[in-house]
Amino acid sequence: METIITVSLFVAGTIMTIIGFFLRNAYNSITIDVEELKDDVKHQTEDQGKLKGKLELLEQEHRLKYQLIQETTQQEIKNMAHKIGELSDTVGELVKFQLKQTK
Repeated sequence: METIITVSLFVAGTIMTIIGFFLRNAYNSITIDVEELKDDVKHQTEDQGKLKGKLELLEQEHRLKYQLIQETTQQEIKNMAHKIGELSDTVGELVKFQLKQTK
């Protein structure tokens, strides 16, 4: 009878040891995976911050280029208006000169 108890205690102890081994391995694996996930989230947050910074810089650059284009266009329009005014004056003088010639 003692041998049966001894054998059953040995079997129960072995089973509990095996279950404990697998539980310990599972726990270690889970903690490692959780740490990796934390690191991944940290890296993703850093990358997201960098990308937001780059996006803001690109938006600012776009705004500055757009403003420069607007200013350049306005300046060109002013120059064209001035040149058209000069051309109009020249044409007016030419017409006056031709009218004097025909009289």
